[in-house]
Amino acid sequence: MIRTHDLYAGYQDAFSIHCPDISFADGCLTAVVGENGSGKSTLLRTLAGIAAPVRGEAFASECACYCAAAVSSGKKVFADEPAGETAAAPAVLSGEENIFSMEPSIRARRISYLPQSRNVPEISAYRLVLHGRFPYLSWPRRYRKEDEEEAERCMQEMGVYTLRDRRLSDLSGGERQRVYLAMLLAQNAGNVLMDEPATYLDIHHQMRLMEMSKKLAAEGRCVIMVMHDLLMALQYADRIAVVSDQTVTEPMEPEKAFSSGILERTFGVRIGRISTADGWRYYYETVEGTAFGH
Repeated sequence: MIRTHDLYAGYQDAFSIHCPDISFADGCLTAVVGENGSGKSTLLRTLAGIAAPVRGEAFASECACYCAAAVSSGKKVFADEPAGETAAAPAVLSGEENIFSMEPSIRARRISYLPQSRNVPEISAYRLVLHGRFPYLSWPRRYRKEDEEEAERCMQEMGVYTLRDRRLSDLSGGERQRVYLAMLLAQNAGNVLMDEPATYLDIHHQMRLMEMSKKLAAEGRCVIMVMHDLLMALQYADRIAVVSDQTVTEPMEPEKAFSSGILERTFGVRIGRISTADGWRYYYETVEGTAFGH
């Protein structure tokens, strides 16, 4: 779980987005949606501990199933650390740690983060996926057999195992994105943050991505995904948090996000839906007719 307390995120002390007392729950895929430039990526970078907050606090805990699995497999489960001081001195729940005061290695085991844009190192796809195992290595930094097996498993899950010996610079944008997603899986953190991960993916792999994300949430993890596709968010997400007027709303069920009209007010579009044997299917309405979506 990731929880915020009166968190203000931004750059160089300039506030751009406010995330009040909000909990991003374990076992949920939470979609964060908002207009371009509304601060979604800034929020995610801050929750990942990459960017310092303007003010406020954020806390991360491991999902219960993840901690139990770690104990049964012999992995170390880290003890609590005291939270840093804030203006309102928030209580720290059992199992929580202050994201901004965590040791980097501990934070990397707690939180995995896929940014929207990345450099392309001159290494093979397999070597990049192995980087996801780096937080688990002790000195000297040598990969173990279990790290190699986990990297291979994650590449197979993302359908990129046949690309393992290809250099990243030789891959297409969609292939490279799936390799990065395999690295994210290999990190095996209890809190998974993704910033527009469907970028460059064709529709088949977009759907596989959403199914994978649902699977991670079903395992008990906290999955937070910045999304632009409102229709896909309504169809797949367990909760939707909307960035409106520089403030993040409490994550709500897709039904509430649809029926409350907040998406239409925020984005200036009308969304309709039809009932099918597989559940609701959403579409954008136009003045002249209907443009069907997901």
